[in-house]
Amino acid sequence: MRTIRLTILAVIGLWWGSCTSPSTASLSSTVIKQYFLEIALGSEYGQAPLQIRKWKHPIYLAIDGEPMPEYLAAELQQVIQELNLLIEASGISLTCQTQIDAHTNLIVYLGSPQGYTQSVEPLARPFIDENKGFCYVHFNDRNEIYSGSVFLNTEAGLAEAYLKHLLREELTQALGLLQDSYTYPESIFYQKWTSTNTYAPIDKHLIRVLYAPWIRPGMTIQEVEKAWQKHFRM
Repeated sequence: MRTIRLTILAVIGLWWGSCTSPSTASLSSTVIKQYFLEIALGSEYGQAPLQIRKWKHPIYLAIDGEPMPEYLAAELQQVIQELNLLIEASGISLTCQTQIDAHTNLIVYLGSPQGYTQSVEPLARPFIDENKGFCYVHFNDRNEIYSGSVFLNTEAGLAEAYLKHLLREELTQALGLLQDSYTYPESIFYQKWTSTNTYAPIDKHLIRVLYAPWIRPGMTIQEVEKAWQKHFRM
């Protein structure tokens, strides 16, 4: 079976932008669809075709590298709880394990770039040195994600808010929402530097849609648009 590897970068910081995010009231099917197509197809790095990629099996997450601080452990549990509520229709769930074992298919690594590439994702080496957060997923020729990792550079002296943001963003992207965007500053997927630690309303729509039964791995833009007209409900 062919294995394809993707790399995803998250750059952190603080930026005040002139763009505005849509309010809940202003969200429409068209607005959500446009953002979904921007975020859910392709990847920020690599030459992957513009197709949907998502998990089809339960996700068993474990921590590697440095011990996770209490504030990050609490944030991880919060993010997992929120994500499980958003993807429950798919029948897939995230579970945080106490240690890495044979079931582990998603690793959250805390530490240095060198430690991450040496022990978790060697092929991330060309991209990792300049990045404070990273997501790397593996998927098969059916575009089903079956494993991956999230990297947090805990040796870069980042404030708690930024590390919490990185954890939320990269873990969410590891579900298959693999692009960043300049469109909405309040979105967890915003390309510029930010410390956003909550999902914007439009983010929640994107997560729900990706794991709706009518969105299948491998779907193209045209297939998503056709299915959207038939199945999408606010």
